[in-house]
Amino acid sequence: MRVRREGRLTRATLSRPPVNALDSATYRELRAICTAMRPGECLLIDATGHVFSAGHDRAEPADGESLAIGAAALTAVLRCPAPVVVAAQGPAIGAGALLLAAADIPVIASDAWLRLPSSTSA
Repeated sequence: MRVRREGRLTRATLSRPPVNALDSATYRELRAICTAMRPGECLLIDATGHVFSAGHDRAEPADGESLAIGAAALTAVLRCPAPVVVAAQGPAIGAGALLLAAADIPVIASDAWLRLPSSTSA
């Protein structure tokens, strides 16, 4: 994640080619950024490339620990004391779609689409 501070604006850009998958390090960094924000500031979350985020990184296990880290990051976005703007282009899948849903102000490009994968049991 690239983080730049421009006055009262903090811009956090997902930059994990090719699909900006969210791993534990990214979740932790996002949580830390949200925790450090103050009222009167603004957090903008965007992404590089043609995919906003394909969700949780499949290279990491989807076990209780990693899911708890991801949930803590999304909770931090929801509880951020500053407004959070999430700007999405292209696919926003799973945790990527949840990140967009957690924003105070979601901005969705005309080429964006959201999907929450579901699992079926036999």
